[in-house]
Amino acid sequence: MRVKIQCHCETRYAFEVEPVNGRMPVRVNCPACGTDGTDAANAIIQQQLTPTASAPAPASQPLRIAGSAPAPAPAPVPAPQPSAPLGAVAETTAASPAETASVQFCPKHRQEPATNTCYVCGKPICPKCMQQFGHVCSVYCQSQAEQRGVRVPVYEGQKFVAQAKEWRKTKLVLAGIVAAVVSLFVAYGWYVFAGCKPRTLYSLKTSKADRPVQSQLLSTTELLLLRANKLALINVANGKEIWSTTLPTAKPPPTPARAKGPSALFTDDDFEPPPPQFQAAGDAIWVAAGDRILRLERQTGKQKSEVPLKELVRDIEFTDASIMVITEDQTKQKSITHIALPSGAAKTEVLASLPPPRVAPGRLAARLAPPPRGLGADEGPGAADMGDFVPSAKEFQPAGANVAQFKSTLLEKRLVAVQAMKAAPAESTLNSGNLSARDSMKATGEMLNEMQRERTGGVSYENESRYRVTLRRLAPADAPDWTGDVVGPPMLFPQTTVDVLTAGKSVHVFNKKNQKLWEGKLSYPVADTFTAAYGGDRGNAPCFEDAGSLYVFDKGVLTAFDVRTGNVRWRISSVGISQVVRDTSGNLYVATTSASPESIQYSQQIRITDKPHAVIMKVGAASGKVFWKADQLGERFYVSGKYVYVAEARISGLDVIRAGGDDSEAPVHHRIYRIDPSNGKYIWQYYQPQAPRRIDVQKNRLLLQYADEIRVLSYLTM
Repeated sequence: MRVKIQCHCETRYAFEVEPVNGRMPVRVNCPACGTDGTDAANAIIQQQLTPTASAPAPASQPLRIAGSAPAPAPAPVPAPQPSAPLGAVAETTAASPAETASVQFCPKHRQEPATNTCYVCGKPICPKCMQQFGHVCSVYCQSQAEQRGVRVPVYEGQKFVAQAKEWRKTKLVLAGIVAAVVSLFVAYGWYVFAGCKPRTLYSLKTSKADRPVQSQLLSTTELLLLRANKLALINVANGKEIWSTTLPTAKPPPTPARAKGPSALFTDDDFEPPPPQFQAAGDAIWVAAGDRILRLERQTGKQKSEVPLKELVRDIEFTDASIMVITEDQTKQKSITHIALPSGAAKTEVLASLPPPRVAPGRLAARLAPPPRGLGADEGPGAADMGDFVPSAKEFQPAGANVAQFKSTLLEKRLVAVQAMKAAPAESTLNSGNLSARDSMKATGEMLNEMQRERTGGVSYENESRYRVTLRRLAPADAPDWTGDVVGPPMLFPQTTVDVLTAGKSVHVFNKKNQKLWEGKLSYPVADTFTAAYGGDRGNAPCFEDAGSLYVFDKGVLTAFDVRTGNVRWRISSVGISQVVRDTSGNLYVATTSASPESIQYSQQIRITDKPHAVIMKVGAASGKVFWKADQLGERFYVSGKYVYVAEARISGLDVIRAGGDDSEAPVHHRIYRIDPSNGKYIWQYYQPQAPRRIDVQKNRLLLQYADEIRVLSYLTM
């Protein structure tokens, strides 16, 4: 229905409306002056809905039989009614109760049903209108509501309200992202400057009464500690003991009959059993305690078994694969007990002396007679000091599946003189007449080298003597002896599946049945540091077996051999290699020096301005490719998974001077560096003015055993 209203302000306005019960469903106002026009609209609606009056049907008259009836009066003309518009009439005739309750449509969007009305003018509005203007129908009504102070509620679905909500959400998300980024930067800064640096997680002071002290990290949280004859497993995270047990002491040995006469001066009555020690293997812990070897359960510390030792214990040596015990009875008869790990199978054998090597009469003397390369056997500086050089080797060494008995006898002494210093310059810097401050170091070097030349003659001696080596297997003795001759001081280094015999510039590899697999050539003899410290210690060996390869390093070259065939896979020239370890990713970490091959040839030459320094490098185990090198970081590696550490120990000259020239009283400046495996740069360093006696690592935990303290370090890692 269309309603037209003329306001008293002469403003005419019209609108479409669907009456409800014959009245306006909402209030309506003049768009010009705002006067309420609802009553006028209701009147017009009532006028349009009122139907036109129709004439009533005349009443039937009874039939009059007599007389004539008077003429009927004319029917009265009805009063004129205001005619409704055509449209209103049509709408009126078509109106019905169902249409009165029908859905209203928006006047602006005629296809959209109205769901609300304008708070100012009362027009029906649809959701599209409300998205644009809210609870008003237009900008005009919005301004009118502001002018009149009409409180119009906020429509949540209005476009700018929705946009404001989205913007608030966007700002919150952006603020969250900024806060997260800032938090990450702060956390990273804290991690770099504080979190990744090692801190003391566990510390325990020790004294002389606690000796012997032995410690080992079994995992990142478990510390196995032997102290004062007490073995304990400690949780380093909270410092509490998981379990502890007191070890039995050795029974005093029987007192032998005291000898009489001069022989009494040479009796060996003072017997001290080896100190307690342990070795973790799988889920068991093996402990040497007095006159027995105990096997303890790792989780509870309960004893599972033991191996009794009936005689006097002379030596005990633990390795990852076995335990070797040498005992001796009152008659000086030695026995050897070999315990395989982790099975615990024990085998004991009585030792018999190796037969002496078969040498033809006069053969040794004849070979000793010719002087080496123009020099007599005892001529020249330093020749007499070498004597009948044979490395002070251990006769018995645990070799995994058995025990290796190793004997070497000198057959022919041969010392070869080599020039170990450069020739002196034709004219000394001191005598040049134009000595400057720049040449002072050069002049000092010439003076020191001249003094060295006068002391040694500039000559060193290489041992090319011939030795006869005998190799026997014990406990079990299930292989024939091997005997052979080698040139150069022989040294035996048991490995995991093979045993390596080095002699001069050759390497001989045997399996655990004394079968010689192959022989290889080296570029130089083994470094003097290994020869001087030789004693069968696997941790101090010039070779390393892993993943089917045998890595052997002499004075100047690292060589990778195939452990079964002896084929050379690759070689790397590097002077002064002291350690090679392998990580879980198939890479080698090599501790070496910056020295040149010339330093091997001129080993006695004093270099003031070109002193070699420590170098570490990462090498591909399969290809021999050098990935990176790092200078002056340390000389000893410790690797646990992806965690790589290197340690260095230095003694300052000033500290030695302060200590009166005694370097044993000077402090040792010890540093541990954590190395980034990708580039060789150190991530952090840990400094202490003392050197630990033992370092053990388990991922991001480090065990440092000092003379008076057990310390476990920890740090956060990504």
